[in-house]
Amino acid sequence: MRQMIRLPRIALKKRLFCNLVLLMLLASFIPANTVTAAPPMVKDSDTPPANVIDLWKGSSSSSPEYLTFVGTTLFFSAVDGNYGRELWKLPSPYTKAELVKDINPGYLSSDVKYIKGFGNLVFFSAKDDAGIELWVSEPPYNASSTRRVADLNENGDSDPANFVMIGNAVFFTADDGQHGREIFRTSPPYQSIDLVADIWPGAHGSNPRELTRLGWMLFYIAGDSTGTEIWRSDPEYTPGTAIKCTNIAKNGDAEVYDLTLVDNTIFFSANDGESGHELYKLEPPYGGAVRVTDIIGDPPENLLIYTINDTQPDWITAIGSYVFFSGNIGYSGNELYISKPPYEPTSTFIVDDIFDGFGSSNPRNLTAVGTTLFFTANEGIAGTELWKSVPPYDADHTNIVADISEGKGASDPRQLTAIGTTLFFTADDGVYGRELYMSEPPYEEYTTIRVADLYSGWRTSNPHSFAAIDRTLFFSATDGKIGAEIWKVDGNFFMPATGFAPNRITAIKPQPIERQYQDMNGIRLSIPNLRVQTDVVGVLPSNKGWDLTWLWNQAGYLQGTAFPTYDGNSVITAHVSLPNGKPGPFANLSSLKFDDPIEIHAWGNSYIYRVRSVERVTPDDRSAFRHEEGSWITLITCQGFDEASGEYLWRTVIRAALVEVIPES
Repeated sequence: MRQMIRLPRIALKKRLFCNLVLLMLLASFIPANTVTAAPPMVKDSDTPPANVIDLWKGSSSSSPEYLTFVGTTLFFSAVDGNYGRELWKLPSPYTKAELVKDINPGYLSSDVKYIKGFGNLVFFSAKDDAGIELWVSEPPYNASSTRRVADLNENGDSDPANFVMIGNAVFFTADDGQHGREIFRTSPPYQSIDLVADIWPGAHGSNPRELTRLGWMLFYIAGDSTGTEIWRSDPEYTPGTAIKCTNIAKNGDAEVYDLTLVDNTIFFSANDGESGHELYKLEPPYGGAVRVTDIIGDPPENLLIYTINDTQPDWITAIGSYVFFSGNIGYSGNELYISKPPYEPTSTFIVDDIFDGFGSSNPRNLTAVGTTLFFTANEGIAGTELWKSVPPYDADHTNIVADISEGKGASDPRQLTAIGTTLFFTADDGVYGRELYMSEPPYEEYTTIRVADLYSGWRTSNPHSFAAIDRTLFFSATDGKIGAEIWKVDGNFFMPATGFAPNRITAIKPQPIERQYQDMNGIRLSIPNLRVQTDVVGVLPSNKGWDLTWLWNQAGYLQGTAFPTYDGNSVITAHVSLPNGKPGPFANLSSLKFDDPIEIHAWGNSYIYRVRSVERVTPDDRSAFRHEEGSWITLITCQGFDEASGEYLWRTVIRAALVEVIPES
C-alpha cells in the first residue's frame, strides 16, 4: 500500500526528490532536450462518458439544468430550438427525451427551475401568463397531468424556492405580494397554498432560508424586527404559531448559517455580537442554543503581533456523531476541525494544521463518502487540491489525494458528489480545462482519474448539474461539437469474490504486504442463530475492488462503506467456502430470517441488529451497497456453486437495522 504523506513535511520530501533527480541527470550526462516528460499524475478512465441525447441537434446547446431523478425517470429543464426553456423527461433506457409540457407556448420560455421530486410527484418553479409560480407534474408526466398549483401572487411573481416535504405536504419559501417572502405549504390534492409562518408581519418578509426537517418539525433561519435567528414551525403549521428557538445576538443579527443535523441536534454557525462567529448547537427541547466552543485561545509566547479573529465555522458536515468544520483559531490560520460528543471545548480540536504556521489551508467543500471525509485545501505548495481524512481523523490520517495540476497551480476541485463509494468532482489540471474526475477506494493517487478530456484541448467541458441513479452519473456538459447536452458515466465497480470451490483444496499465494488486512481493534461479529462468532478485519479496496483471498474464518469489513455501528450502510462479508474446501463462516447465511439478530461487539457494547431482508441477487448486483440513513449492516456471500463453470451463480444479501445497544459487563 502506498505510504500516506502527511503535509507539511511534503516540502522537505519534494526538495529531497528534486535534488535526487538532479544528481541522476548530472551523473548520466543526458542532454536536456532528450529528457521525456513524465506521465501525468492522474490518468484517464478506460470508460469515458457517453452522450445520452443531443436534444437540440447539431452544434447548438439545449443547456440542460436541474437534472433530477424521480424513480427511474430523469427530469430536467432545457431548450430545443422549437420551445423556450421548459420541463423535459428522459425515461429509462434513456434514449429519447420527451417534452412534459410547453408551459409558456412557442418560443417563449417558462424558465423551469428548482426541480424537486417527492415520491412520484415533480414540483418546480415555472412562468406563464400568471407569473413565476409553483407547478406540479404527476404520472404519466404529460401536458394534461402538469399544472400550476395556484396563483399565489396575483399581482406578480411568487418565485417559489427551497422545497422540503414533511409527510405529504411540500413546504417552500415564496412571496405572495402581501406578506413578503415567508414560508408556505401545499398539501394533497396540491390545488391550493397556505401561509405557514408570518415571522415579520408586513410586506417586507422574514426571508426564510435553509429549511431543515427534523421529524414533524420544520426549522429555518428567518429575520424579524430584532434580527435573524433560528425559528421552528410545528403541526398544524399555521401563522402565529412559529417558535423562536434562539436568541443569540444580544444587539442585532445573529448571522446564522449552515444548519446541520446530527441525530436530534442542530449544529450551526452564529455571531452573538461579542465572540464573533462560533459553532453552536441546538438540542431538545430546542429552547435555546449553546455555544460549542470559542476556539480562540492565547497566542504563542514568542508571537509579538497577534490579531484575534472569531472562529468563523464554515462547511459544517457530520459523519456519524462527529461534526467537522473549517475554522480559524487566529494564529494557525483557517484549518479543519472536529467536534466529538459531548461537543464541548475539550472535545473540539484541530484535525491537522495542513498549511503549517500562520498560513491557511482554507478547507472547503467538505463531503462524506462512508467514513472518509473529503475536502479541498491548500498546503502552500500544490495549491488547492483534493484532500481526505479517515478515522481516527488526526494529522497522521489526513493527506492529499492527488496533485492534479502537478505544479501548474491549483486544480481547484468543485462539485464533490458521492455515488456509492465513488467520489466525482470537477477540476482543472492547468492544461485541459475543467473536466470531470473520479476517485475510488482507497482514494489515492492511483485510483483518482480524469473521466475524460471531453472538450479536447484547453477548453472546458463545464460538467455540472449532477444526478445519479444506481452507480451511473448523469450530467450536463459540452464536447465542443454538439453543444451543452446530457452525458453519463458509470462508476467502476468490482463485486468481491466470497467463496472458493467447495470440497476441494485451492492453492493460494502468500498475502502481499500491501494487501494486508487492517486490525479493527477487537470488533467481532456474532450471528447467534448460525452459531457464528468471528473477528472483523478491514479490507482496503484497490482499483480492482476488494480482494478477500486471505480472509479465511474472519469477516471482512469492506472499507469505503460506512464504518460498523455508524450511520449508513456497513458492508461485511465472509467466505461461504474456504480454500481448504471446508464451509466458511457464511456457509449458512441464506437460512437467516426476518428479525433474526446479528450482533456487533465493540467498545464495550453489543450493537444488536435485526434482519430486515433476505435477498438472492445476481453476482454483479450492486444493491448491497445502497445507502441507508440510520445504522445498517449488510452481510453478503456467494451461493450456488456451479461445477461446470467453476463459478457461483448468485449472492445472498442480508440487510439488518440497528435496534438496540447494550453495555457488556
